[in-house]
Amino acid sequence: GYAMRSAREPLASLVYQRRHAVSKQWHAISRNRQLFANALGYALPPHSPDAGIDLGQPIQAGNRLVLITQTSRADKLWSEAAWRAVIGLACQQFDEVVLPAGTPDEAAAVQSLIGNTSARLISEATLTEVALKVAGARAVISVDTGLGHVADALGVPLLALYGPTAPGLVGPVGARSEILKSSVGRMDSITPDEVIDWLNAIDRVSDESHPGLS
Repeated sequence: GYAMRSAREPLASLVYQRRHAVSKQWHAISRNRQLFANALGYALPPHSPDAGIDLGQPIQAGNRLVLITQTSRADKLWSEAAWRAVIGLACQQFDEVVLPAGTPDEAAAVQSLIGNTSARLISEATLTEVALKVAGARAVISVDTGLGHVADALGVPLLALYGPTAPGLVGPVGARSEILKSSVGRMDSITPDEVIDWLNAIDRVSDESHPGLS
């Protein structure tokens, strides 16, 4: 594992038989790749990481938007009013707008966001089932949480919303991912208009690439 000065939880290094120093200034993916290379004795590959995800089932692509609204820390959540503004517009632009939730509390929060719109809650689903929805989506908007990284790894157009956390260390890295970072470190400083502008740009690109898709 990581050496004491490299570990996020320094005391964890005391239980490792072998400890490796890796800069804490690198992105988490780069840190883990280097750690494995050091631990297993191979040279770090020069190419960019490829998650190589195989979901084991056919991906059903559609005019779908996935909104990942829930996360473990309250300060990484975007406001309900902001999400409702995006959901209202998205339901006009996309045939399917889905919002996954992992726990009953999250499901209740998501249902409150959806209200009487045509957006749909996905709950009590496996990670693979949610990932299939993500993989076939036209776009994904996510707060800083694990499912956002799944979208990034799958190469789906992603807008990741960051407030107090540092995307340079833990953010998405894919070529089709974009980051919207609060300049003051607070999620409430990110406006719905900024997110809607990105959605409109995705819509234009999709229409140009697939004239028959609306």
